[in-house]
Amino acid sequence: MKANTEDHQFVLQKSMTEIYSDWKAENQNTKLLKSKFLKMRPKNVKLQNQRKLIQCLCEYCENVNLKITAFNNFAVRKNQQHLRIRDKYEAINMILCEKNGEQFNKITCIEGKCVNCGTENLSKRMEPLIIANEEIKWQKWDFVNVPNHKTGKEIKKRQLVTFFTPAQQLFVQLLDELQFLLYHLFVASWQQNQFRQLNNRPPEKTVVLTMDFAENFSCFSQNEIQGAHWAKDSVTIHPVIARYQCKNQECNNSMVDDIIDIISNDLQHDVHAVQKFTEVIIKFLREERGIDVEKMFILSDGCAAQYKSKVAFLDSSMSEVDNNIKSEKAFYGSRHGKNRCDGEGGVIKSKAARIIRNGGLINSAKDLYQQCLCLQKELTNPDGTCNHNRRKLIWVERSNIRHVRPNRVCKTVKGTRSLHSVRGIGAGQIQVRKLTCFCGFCTATEHAEGTSSTCENEAVVGTWRSVNLNGFQHAKQE
Repeated sequence: MKANTEDHQFVLQKSMTEIYSDWKAENQNTKLLKSKFLKMRPKNVKLQNQRKLIQCLCEYCENVNLKITAFNNFAVRKNQQHLRIRDKYEAINMILCEKNGEQFNKITCIEGKCVNCGTENLSKRMEPLIIANEEIKWQKWDFVNVPNHKTGKEIKKRQLVTFFTPAQQLFVQLLDELQFLLYHLFVASWQQNQFRQLNNRPPEKTVVLTMDFAENFSCFSQNEIQGAHWAKDSVTIHPVIARYQCKNQECNNSMVDDIIDIISNDLQHDVHAVQKFTEVIIKFLREERGIDVEKMFILSDGCAAQYKSKVAFLDSSMSEVDNNIKSEKAFYGSRHGKNRCDGEGGVIKSKAARIIRNGGLINSAKDLYQQCLCLQKELTNPDGTCNHNRRKLIWVERSNIRHVRPNRVCKTVKGTRSLHSVRGIGAGQIQVRKLTCFCGFCTATEHAEGTSSTCENEAVVGTWRSVNLNGFQHAKQE
């Protein structure tokens, strides 16, 4: 709905030509030119090309949305429109206690330990639909066995599958998924809120690094021949958003937004590449930006191959040995890791596409790096004042990344998937907790296991728990 109108917006399911043909078939005795018919389209009815393509959604959230949509459609068919549920958030609020002015629900409600809230309110509201127990058509993103035409074997792929299920049975499934989803969404929202607080005001002598791999850029050319179309080179783009306090005393500790885009011809997106990129970034910040940094906070998604695994945790424990800097990692909620790095990857690729359309040549990763250097932003503005919105492109050669590091071997940390905060405290030693807190105490004070009694959110995030990374032999370090 537009902000300045009460008219709802609709998008056509067919082209105007198809709609005109259907109309003529139903109104054969009425003469109306196609041009006149097209002009009669209401302004709040949009053409098909204005429908957005929405992708990369969380399957847990989307499967709940699909069930809610099925019940809403069923409610309309039964003339019970008042029973429709607006979205997953309304459904979740119906099974929780009131927030009473707080930003989040009580953790006891989220974890299902509260005796005052539950599924009764939602069950009572949906009772007229459930007692009918008619079959409901609904859809779900589920694994389906499909043939692999190259190997001849069956593989599993997620596809949208249609089911017909009695209303009562489907409602039981919805309740089960809502119980899981409320904690899932709470974690996503909590982590985002903590990251926002940290980025707004990083402590002195620290840097906040938000990082993620962008989708690889595929090199192409203007007026490209057919043979070249099927043999494109790819380029790794790894944006990092660095936030830190400006070292210029005249800036009164203003925040610097330093975008660092790693460009590489190495296409192996793994934890070893991330470690190399991190080393390069810390060296750049110290030597070229001239900042005094003693600790880094790394914010990323929970991809096991890149950021959240035993090797990544081991790298964090060895951070002071490798880079003379303390390291704390925090992870977005599962399936909710979108951040500014996605947009920054688009900036690089959009610039490259414009260069190519204007006749520029980008045939390799090094070409992309050199052609996009014009996007860099200097340390000072034209008037001589300090520029707090910076951008730097850094080239990392494939040969400089060691994808086999025998000295970084350990056993998996139990419960890795449920951990959202990890920090290194020594070679082969880390501390972990289930959620992240960046309150003043947690960002400014080192405290031992189980003693974080002054943390503002201890009841929610838990206390730090020390973990020895078994299997790691520090004596073998090179």
